[in-house]
Amino acid sequence: MTDKKNSPWQLFEESSKKYGNNICVINNKEILTYNDMLEKINEFSDFIKQYDFKMCSIFLPNSSYFICTLFALNKLNRVSVPLSFQLKGESLVNRIAFSDSECIITDLAGYQEIKKIKENITVKMIIVINDYGNYIVYKLSDVTKEINLENDIFGIFFTSGSTSEPKGVVTSNSAVCGNAVAEAELLNFNEKDRYLVIRSFSQIGPISGDILMPIYCGAAIVVMEEFFHPGIFLNIVEKFKVTSTFLVCTMLNQILSYPRLKNFDISSLKIMIMGGMPTPPNVRKEAAEKIPTVDLHVIYGMSEASVKITFLNPNELLTHEKSSGQPLNGVRIKILSYDGKEVPEGELGEIYIDTDYAANGYYKKEDLTKNTFTKYGIRTKDLGYLDSEGRLYIVGRADDVIIQGGNNIYPMEIKEVLLKNSEIKEAEVFGMEDKTLGSKIVSLVRLKENSVATVQDIHKWCRQNLEYKKIPKEVYIVDEMPKTSFGKITKTVLTQYVNNINAKF
Repeated sequence: MTDKKNSPWQLFEESSKKYGNNICVINNKEILTYNDMLEKINEFSDFIKQYDFKMCSIFLPNSSYFICTLFALNKLNRVSVPLSFQLKGESLVNRIAFSDSECIITDLAGYQEIKKIKENITVKMIIVINDYGNYIVYKLSDVTKEINLENDIFGIFFTSGSTSEPKGVVTSNSAVCGNAVAEAELLNFNEKDRYLVIRSFSQIGPISGDILMPIYCGAAIVVMEEFFHPGIFLNIVEKFKVTSTFLVCTMLNQILSYPRLKNFDISSLKIMIMGGMPTPPNVRKEAAEKIPTVDLHVIYGMSEASVKITFLNPNELLTHEKSSGQPLNGVRIKILSYDGKEVPEGELGEIYIDTDYAANGYYKKEDLTKNTFTKYGIRTKDLGYLDSEGRLYIVGRADDVIIQGGNNIYPMEIKEVLLKNSEIKEAEVFGMEDKTLGSKIVSLVRLKENSVATVQDIHKWCRQNLEYKKIPKEVYIVDEMPKTSFGKITKTVLTQYVNNINAKF
């Protein structure tokens, strides 16, 4: 970041001076200007500064209260630990304990969950924001926790667990603001934009791209409940004249296949940012045909990079259909061989990210931090290559390579062939342990509406379009792809799904 804001609070404070009367947050029937939000933030920070705590869990749904809490804590140099509002029981206990949170800020609904585990957590206090915006404080203990963090830390953000168990990413003020500003400038965002937020605020991606990025420009944040339905999405876009949003591929698929899509006026929508999972070429093409007025930006990102890494220019959506685009300003990509040497252009290797927006590491995981945040940059464990103009192409994950009968198989290649089948809407390919082959190729597919294709039909398609060694050994037709609590499709949940099916027989 240049001479702009060094912390989220400073970024908000500066925008409130410039755009005080602009709408800042639209949440159901609630419409708040930047001046309104400034007042709420100052009021809440004045209230909580009397209490002695450093680390604070935010257990709130997407709302203006969440945004207010985030900035109030940052203003006081307290560390935020946003938690998914879907967490319950033991998983909630573990996140609070692992983060060393001394305080929990929640609402009345959240407090009902906290009460169930109150005997199993050690915090100084719980602050409850009631339906009237008042605060109730429950003091629980005088425990003092040893917290060793730098002064510039904005928060600890748990990853979505797309590749392994969730980890707490320690992110600085400057890193998250820098990434947000770079994204805003790339997209030419301005104060007239309205950004629809669908993702949970509990992760660094939505906070950087869906909150800080619009606020830097004086734009409005339109908050959607954490339940996605294409009809609700289209209605909100039409009602509030939304100009931009972030979606994952499964959401876009639902929108494109929604039978009443043409009944909604979504002409205000100019930008869709696609990330969180690969967006296959067939989906990109269908989006260009059905929503031609929207610029579709395909991105690649990760929590450890705070978050955006590459953007694919909408004009290259179909001409470079397998690419994830070029690096964001302040980001450099390296493709390395297994011995740490950069490989030539077009050659496959492991992707490393050298970025100005790198996180500080993983909380309380020194070995993992050393293995990920290396002298070459952030190790992604993704495999890919760069073309002559610096565009990134991702072929899969290093740890997702399927070694079947001694052959290295990349799931992405098989997935792309499956998605070219006119009967298939969605496909996932992964490896499972096999006594004979070492690993075997398994695929889950979701068919298009009214399709009557069978497993035998899909096997026939694979035999016609793939080398023998790349044909899935097992194919399962599913109504919906199994997902994590964060809404992500991971190898772990796919494997568990297949194991559960096989256990029934």
